[in-house]
Amino acid sequence: MFDCHVHSNYSDDSKTKAIDHCNQAIKNNILGITFTDHYEIDYPNPKYKYEFDFNKRSQELNLLQKDFNKNLKILQGIEIGIQKHVIDDLTKISKSFDFDFILASIHCLDRQDIGNPNYYTGKDKKEFLTKYLQEIYYSAVNFSNFDVIAHIGYPRRYCNFTDNSMNYKDYTDLIDMILNKIIDLGKGIEANTSGYRYSLNGTIPSYDILERYHELKGEVLTIGSDAHTENNLGSFFEITKNNLKKIGFKYLTYFEKRKPVFYKI
Repeated sequence: MFDCHVHSNYSDDSKTKAIDHCNQAIKNNILGITFTDHYEIDYPNPKYKYEFDFNKRSQELNLLQKDFNKNLKILQGIEIGIQKHVIDDLTKISKSFDFDFILASIHCLDRQDIGNPNYYTGKDKKEFLTKYLQEIYYSAVNFSNFDVIAHIGYPRRYCNFTDNSMNYKDYTDLIDMILNKIIDLGKGIEANTSGYRYSLNGTIPSYDILERYHELKGEVLTIGSDAHTENNLGSFFEITKNNLKKIGFKYLTYFEKRKPVFYKI
């Protein structure tokens, strides 16, 4: 399989060199990696500066591709953090380089970091997740230069509600709006396996949302570990693959030169 969501030391929250991910991929029988290092404008957490030199990383990855030759396909992506007030700037950035793959993510709401557990203090779960899903829909409508929406349900990794689930049955209208919009645009979603690492007993989004995506005839589906260390590269891919096959998915996707490539699972 292809791991389509991987962070190297070009992401400010990772210290792992790209070559270490590549070596781990070979050990894990991963056929390809898409490096999707973070790029965020006006990120509210001063601890991180999510910008990097596209050309410098490209030169490094091109050299690695030569070294790994036919054993591993190395693709160059980006994970763009969407905020309403910087969409125009992000559109320019996304068109400034020949990326293979662009992941669109929501990591912030109202210019606050929703990856900070303290953000959820005093908040109502239903109200917050409704607002979060509305933000995803807004992003899909107003930021067109993406290929896949990343980890729908991302706050579940950090929220401190008594129940950190985000089930399809509780947000049917909003989730259907998002999935139908993505399908209409010819875009896709990802099965992000980090949910297993965060003790969520499944992917992000949860399998019931992936099942609904399949019911709606969604076809573009990537799988990504969201690895920031080499030990997490390709983690929980086998169990995820088996569950996706039970849902009815026959193919997964990776992107090369912004074009979807489907491979059988």
